[in-house]
Amino acid sequence: MIHIQVMHDSSEIIFYNTSELPVKIIQPKLSDYPNRRVICHWHEDIELIYIISGEMNYEINGKTVRLPEHSMLFVNARQLHYGFSADDRECDFICVLFHPSLLQVNPKLFQTMAEPIIGNEGIEYLLLKESGSDDYRSLSGCMREMAALRKEESPRL
Repeated sequence: MIHIQVMHDSSEIIFYNTSELPVKIIQPKLSDYPNRRVICHWHEDIELIYIISGEMNYEINGKTVRLPEHSMLFVNARQLHYGFSADDRECDFICVLFHPSLLQVNPKLFQTMAEPIIGNEGIEYLLLKESGSDDYRSLSGCMREMAALRKEESPRL
C-alpha cells in the first residue's frame, strides 16, 4: 500500500527520487492506495499524470475530472487534489512531480514562460486527451520514457 504523508494543512511531504534533483517519478496503480483513493493534498510541485490503462477520476479544488486511458493531466502548483476510482476500477498511471525551481535555470525563460502559468490562480489544471498531434505524442512519450528510466533506477533520475 502507498500512503502519502501530509502535514496538518494537507500539504504533502514529497520524497523525491534523489536528493540532488527535486523530481519524483512513480508508476503506481490505484489499487496500491487504500480504497483506490489517494488522500486529498496539495504541494508546491507541478504534477503530471499519464493514464496508461484504465481510467481515474481526479478532483482538483472541488472539480472532478474524468481521466480516460491515454489522457494526461497537468496540475498546477498549490492546488488541492487527489485521484480516485468512482466504480472500483483499476488504473495504471505515471505520476511525475517536479518543483518549479527546476524551471528557474534561465530566469528570463522562467519569467516569460513559466511564471505566468504557475503564478496564475485561474490555471488549476489542464486535461490533454489522446490525439494524433505531435505535441501530444512528444509529451506522452516523454512521460513513458521517464517512467522507464526510473524503473531501471538510472542514475540520471
